[in-house]
Amino acid sequence: MYDKINSYTDTYFKVLHKLIKNVPYLTELEDSTVKEMVLLMHKCTFYQGCHILRYGQAIPKAMFLLKGTVLVTLPGSRRVFQKMSAGSFNFVSSLFGHESLFDFYALTKCSIMTIDKNVLMELAKSNSEFNQVLT
Repeated sequence: MYDKINSYTDTYFKVLHKLIKNVPYLTELEDSTVKEMVLLMHKCTFYQGCHILRYGQAIPKAMFLLKGTVLVTLPGSRRVFQKMSAGSFNFVSSLFGHESLFDFYALTKCSIMTIDKNVLMELAKSNSEFNQVLT
């Protein structure tokens, strides 16, 4: 598998690699771990106005905003707390053992790369460096 990872060098892969490495607590991960994470990602598309996450909803995936703008609002209202643009990783910070503290809407058409929580936990089992980041 690592031969396949090392030979995968297209632009899209590089963008996803950089997206992961921009997350503060993932910057120190080895490239091989980041490459493996990239290969495990799935793309989700949300159209303008769609709910991405609701207040109180469990967060089963790490989410990285690849393209578009997400509006973060206070629970039960449309009062803006924050606007997130491509490259944002705020979804990741409340992944484990938490629920969404805000409502997240697609302000524009959004491409979001996701990694399932269970997949990340399996990856961490075989990688002590990554396990330390997650715990």
